[in-house]
Amino acid sequence: MSEREKQIQFLKALICREHSGECQVMRQKIIHAERQERCMRRMIFLVTVLMLLSGACLCYTTLFWPEVHRDPYQLLVKFSCSVGLASFICLVTFFGYWLWCRWILNGLYHECRQLIITAVGNPPFNEGR
Repeated sequence: MSEREKQIQFLKALICREHSGECQVMRQKIIHAERQERCMRRMIFLVTVLMLLSGACLCYTTLFWPEVHRDPYQLLVKFSCSVGLASFICLVTFFGYWLWCRWILNGLYHECRQLIITAVGNPPFNEGR
């Protein structure tokens, strides 16, 4: 478990102890944002696998079936190129959306920290000194 994941688990444990309305709303927002981020990671994985399979199909036809590239009407080459290009476009789009979800999730974690600090009270020491 990374240091970030440990901090997130600690924040979740702290916010679960609070039973105010703000904490409930914050908890629901975090759950929703984490679900979206996890979904995007899965989509990125699936599209990457699809793109690699398309590239493998093109490599196979180039190495073991060289006459297929001389015929411009070969369905296998066209399909493989189309799937590879579509997968690449989806990969770039999903990666951008994943970064956006991650940015929103980091903002929610920051709000959660602020909410916990205000619920607990002022810290006994100043970090800036």
